[in-house]
Amino acid sequence: MRSIKQPIPAISVFCLALLVRVFYNLTVADSYTPTFDAGVYNILANNLIHIHCYCRALHHSTTFRPPLWPFILATIYFFAGEHNEYARLLYCVLDSITCVFAYLIASDLFGKRIALITGIIAATYVGLFVWTGWLYTETLYTFCLTALIFSLHRLQQHMLAENPGTGKTFLTVARTEWRWIIVGGIFLGLTLLTRPTGSILIGLLCIWAVFLITHKVLLWRVAVKNVFILLSVALLLNVPWFYRNYLVTHTFFPVSAIGTTLVGNYDDNVLLGHNVIRGMWAPPEKTINPDFHDYTLADEQSDTAKAFIWMRTHLSEVPILLGLHVLNMWTPYLYAHGLPFEQIQNRPSSQIMFYLIPIASIPVFLLAAVGLVVTWKRKKHLLVIVYLVIVLTILQNIAFYGSPRYRAPIEPLLVVLVGGALWWWMGNEDEVGAWRHFRSSKANAQEVTEGIQSAQEVEIVSGK
Repeated sequence: MRSIKQPIPAISVFCLALLVRVFYNLTVADSYTPTFDAGVYNILANNLIHIHCYCRALHHSTTFRPPLWPFILATIYFFAGEHNEYARLLYCVLDSITCVFAYLIASDLFGKRIALITGIIAATYVGLFVWTGWLYTETLYTFCLTALIFSLHRLQQHMLAENPGTGKTFLTVARTEWRWIIVGGIFLGLTLLTRPTGSILIGLLCIWAVFLITHKVLLWRVAVKNVFILLSVALLLNVPWFYRNYLVTHTFFPVSAIGTTLVGNYDDNVLLGHNVIRGMWAPPEKTINPDFHDYTLADEQSDTAKAFIWMRTHLSEVPILLGLHVLNMWTPYLYAHGLPFEQIQNRPSSQIMFYLIPIASIPVFLLAAVGLVVTWKRKKHLLVIVYLVIVLTILQNIAFYGSPRYRAPIEPLLVVLVGGALWWWMGNEDEVGAWRHFRSSKANAQEVTEGIQSAQEVEIVSGK
């Protein structure tokens, strides 16, 4: 009976999250039409089915768009027909599983009670479910990244064993750890096939391993071996994509290019806000559109060079631009191309979203900041991968994007840190939280005061 009850909270979180997301898609996202980047993914999927070409324009095979999401869309369209509702339903399921990952991480760190509250917050948090209503890659990338973090978190937990002789923590290898290494490698590979900048996670893994080694959490030989195996699995998943790009470009082209991203973020249009929100991506005129034209490694290098030339000639403006990126990133919502409530703004449900996003997001940001501080003191070694991903995503957004939607990958981690703040305030099954400690201290102080008053009264009576 106990084994049956154990998964009930996780299943409850999943069901609540799925209910919220399906309701959102049936109301706000009803009659949604894929446009902008979502339209590109939609066209790529249709071309895969009908002309067997991974291209937006005929005879122009693209290497700019990572293939995972278009191939998933093509699979859905092939079996279920070209209806984006099924793709959004898949997103509802994936995002609900993301909420379960947040619950499980919180359960390992803060106890079941706090974890359940954390899971409920994740299930109902607009910063997560808002992206399930369109066909961009936010939901897929967030799911893959959170699954990778959960795998690394469980891998670290399974590898840690207390050495009673020294009191230090070392790594012990067991068969069950291979499962998390393989799963982590698979999800790392999927993130590389989802987002252009997913490859930066390879560096994050190395930093994570170095941190654990230098803090004597694990032995360096085992750390190097496990990271090597995990990276090998990820790269193995990407071999077909590398080979395909080699056939198209005659070079081992990376999963996708960031040249157009850089050139569209460092120019006068972005700084001055010509026809866009200041600090938001806006490429200069005559920039090559990789979706319509062949985009080679030389084109990427040319775009990157243009961006760096602008930076060198506008040194005093670069800090202003980066500041705009920071401000935009932590603004609860700025216009995002093609979101359902942007397409049909006169709906009551759409108008509610414009109010709901800041109302829900700001408390999460503030509580996550508190959670970061309090968990750093007591659970730093257990949350290091979470901290690293948050820092990496923030720096990445500041450098390349400066958009609230690129905050999406760390929204589940912010919710986990909210759980950390609740754990500090409320305590878990085995610990006393700050609130109970405050109440207990207040009660003890009151008892002491009453005791002193009673003693004084006794002295007065005795004196008489």
